[in-house]
Amino acid sequence: MVFQQFNLFPHLTVLENLTLAPIWAKQVPKREADELAMQLLARVRIPGRRTNTRHSCPRPAAARGDRARARDEPKVMLFDSRRPRLIPR
Repeated sequence: MVFQQFNLFPHLTVLENLTLAPIWAKQVPKREADELAMQLLARVRIPGRRTNTRHSCPRPAAARGDRARARDEPKVMLFDSRRPRLIPR
C-alpha cells in the first residue's frame, strides 16, 4: 500500500528503509538487498539520496523513497488516492 503520507523510518537512511523488509521478512542476503534497493532508487531517480534520512531529504525525494519501497515485487499496489501522482516510467 502506498499512502500520501510517506512512511519511512526517521532514524534509518533511505537505503536502510528499502532493505529492512527484504532482509528481515524474506531473509535476502544484505548484499543482494542493497543491490535491489539501488535498482529501485535508480528507477525512481533518487540514487544520490541513499544516505539521507527522512528528515534530511526534501519532501518529494522522501515520497519517492517510500514509493520505491512499495515497488519491491508487488503483486497488487493499492493507493489511498484515486489519482496518485506517480513518477512516469
